[in-house]
Amino acid sequence: MHPRKVLEVVVAVTGFAAAFGPFASAFALTISTPGSVLMVDGTDPNVTVNIAAVDGTFPIGKYDFGFLSGSTYTKITGSVGSYTFSGGAVVDFALREIATNTIYDIANPINYATQYYSIPIDAIYSQNPVVTSNYYHALALTWDLNKDGVLDAGFDIAVSTPLLSHDGVAPVPVPAAAWLLGSGLIGLAGVARRRTK
Repeated sequence: MHPRKVLEVVVAVTGFAAAFGPFASAFALTISTPGSVLMVDGTDPNVTVNIAAVDGTFPIGKYDFGFLSGSTYTKITGSVGSYTFSGGAVVDFALREIATNTIYDIANPINYATQYYSIPIDAIYSQNPVVTSNYYHALALTWDLNKDGVLDAGFDIAVSTPLLSHDGVAPVPVPAAAWLLGSGLIGLAGVARRRTK
């Protein structure tokens, strides 16, 4: 741990098993399309982002929570836990059903995960040059695994860092980035075709 006083940002999001939809407007940003999460290093001397995770599911203990690196699952927590990531890491958080060892990652569209970001941080505090808009101190993740409109599981992630470090998390808009890249390539192909004529 860092020698300075640690400030744990705790987001009080309760009742994941209840209908979450009506409360989505209370969050700064809601992402319902699949995507990983960017760890954003803030204005502090280190280059890491520490997170604390809390199980919001009922019954507690049915799932644990972690992330995927390729096909390898790393457990962060059963009900409460923490992990340190490098700043700039792109993380595919995942839920694991303990009884069946089934893994549901947030970047897989079949797993019906939703991301709720809160407590925005101005991009001027980011050490990552790709972050040009607000990023966030906290993230709530929910899963509707059978897509029946009732949430099956959820975890709160709070960035736990030295005071005023401005560490945070941000969505990685992979589908949007791929679309922009594709449209850019199509545009370049059009320009090249005009020049050859």
